[in-house]
Amino acid sequence: MDLKREIFDLLLKPRSVVLIGASATPGKWGLFILHNLLKDGYDGKVYAVGRKGAEALGIKFFGGIEEIKDNIDLALIAVPPASVLSEVERCIEKGIKAIYVITGGFAETSDPEGIEVEKKLKQLSQEHHVAIAGPNGQGILNTHINLCAQMFFTMPPKGGISLITQSGNIGVVLSNFSLHSKIGMSKIISTGNAACLDIVDFLKYLSLDEETRVICVYVEGTKRGRELTSAIESTSRVKPVIIMKAGNTGAGKKAALSHSAALAGSGAIFEDACRSAGAIVVNSLTEMWDSACILSYQPPLRGRNIGILTLGGGLGVVTADIATEEDFEIKPLPEELKLHLDRILPPRWSRGNPIDLAASEGPTTIVEVLNAMARYGNFDAIVFVGFGENGLARHVIETGKFGKTSPFTEICEVMKGIEKNVENAVFNIIEEKKIPVIGIADAVLMAREIDKSIIMSSAEKGFFTFPTPERGIKALKVLYEYSQKLKG
Repeated sequence: MDLKREIFDLLLKPRSVVLIGASATPGKWGLFILHNLLKDGYDGKVYAVGRKGAEALGIKFFGGIEEIKDNIDLALIAVPPASVLSEVERCIEKGIKAIYVITGGFAETSDPEGIEVEKKLKQLSQEHHVAIAGPNGQGILNTHINLCAQMFFTMPPKGGISLITQSGNIGVVLSNFSLHSKIGMSKIISTGNAACLDIVDFLKYLSLDEETRVICVYVEGTKRGRELTSAIESTSRVKPVIIMKAGNTGAGKKAALSHSAALAGSGAIFEDACRSAGAIVVNSLTEMWDSACILSYQPPLRGRNIGILTLGGGLGVVTADIATEEDFEIKPLPEELKLHLDRILPPRWSRGNPIDLAASEGPTTIVEVLNAMARYGNFDAIVFVGFGENGLARHVIETGKFGKTSPFTEICEVMKGIEKNVENAVFNIIEEKKIPVIGIADAVLMAREIDKSIIMSSAEKGFFTFPTPERGIKALKVLYEYSQKLKG
């Protein structure tokens, strides 16, 4: 749908929001949504329309939208289905240019009356140049203005990953991934039934959004296949587009129709078309998240030659096997690098790729090896198996029987310093030398419990540590393939 970008800004970056259908009754969505609007310190003004004279969470309710004298950027509508159309018309009369209909019970039910309401919503949108999203949608979220205009509570940290989804709870899943890992998100847009605005419209908007570095798309079906692939083609030239298609089986297609009124076509044909247009096609939410994390921060991967640094032999071998299976090159170390490492490491070190430190780490060993790999290795990327593992060892000491006794308190302080220096070295290689570095460590699973974990502190800057070699190498391949697309 052709709308000016300024109108989309009112929908996704509103300075004021009114909730129509607000409630003071516990258990009602009208109370939950009002709570979500207020809980994170949204930068704009919040108004509520409900039972006149009622009040909840410090907000007094107006009896109708016409009673509000101030200008409103965005109206959220959460009233019974029979009242939706009249409330939308009142909003338009008020001059509101952005409306999100959360209420369900329309085309997704296959009810003729519901289908007719959606047709009228589209007609109103076109006649009055109003952005109408939904119906039957979760809502929208914008971390950069602390806006949680949706049914569920999760507010991820600020970042550059945005999601367009035909299912609201997919947004909840990625929000939880973000909260757990501390890798930030920018916007989450639930399209609902997409009566007026759909994936194509929001993809075009996010392609020019400076707060979005990577766009994830969860799609069950579309009526605008050619327009979608065209939007993917133009967008993927400037930022990655990651697509996950669901509703591919008979049961899935039926569920998609009843869930979001989406027409689910052939999964294989759709995915091939998206790939040809430049999208990264994934098959799971984990793969979507891993791909988004590596693409949102790491520099381009110029080639397939990778160097592996490991704190333990077995995981290094496993990583090398997986990397080889994914068509990466694990070449012998250059002589200059081996000579340099001979001066750092004991004679028993592996003298090969992977570089196994052979349990010989001193206070500066890891940093020196990383810097040598970046300077002398001619590697296109460095894979660090064990990033943050020292933090886990320190955590075990600190929480153990002797953690608060000498000399272990002093040892743990030294370990904290080593970890911070390692983190700084990794960021220097990525940001100054423009060489991708990925971290792999099972310590990720406990990182939130570790005091001053570099896994968490580096995540706050955008660096994602993968819990297994399989996930890390697969994400690295995504980075390589997208980098090659940009080259040619």
